[in-house]
Amino acid sequence: MPHQALSQRGNVDIDKLKISLTTPSDHLEEHLALKITEEASLKTGLKKVCSFGIEVKDENNKLIGGLSGYEFYGSLVIDVLWIDPLYRKKTIGSLLLKKVDALAKQRNIKFISVSTMEWWDCVHFYEKHGFKLEFIRDGFDNGYKQYHLKKTLLEPAS
Repeated sequence: MPHQALSQRGNVDIDKLKISLTTPSDHLEEHLALKITEEASLKTGLKKVCSFGIEVKDENNKLIGGLSGYEFYGSLVIDVLWIDPLYRKKTIGSLLLKKVDALAKQRNIKFISVSTMEWWDCVHFYEKHGFKLEFIRDGFDNGYKQYHLKKTLLEPAS
């Protein structure tokens, strides 16, 4: 007997669904993110999650670094921060974080969060910019750890 589930569109024959493991395309990730943020916004009345990016280019217009993340319900999450190895230790990372701070202030953000893997050895860099270590997640391959940091900008109302 086929499995059936009730959906908003009526009965669905589960046995006829095609579910497969795939390497997600940008289109799939964008579609899923759009759908879940639309649904969350409808349920909560909160602003939709939205992405942001900051890029750094050299005098020849070559991308040498940048930062991407998303605004997430009153917070900014730094997802990726990367600088070409030839340009590291030249304050570019600090300039990127200052841009994020300015964006956070403009948007009335409560806190900024970031996570980094142990091998990047940059916890001190984030702490120098006001981030505090929240927790460490271990259990990764080769015994590596992931550090989760948070920078509080606006204290929650009591």
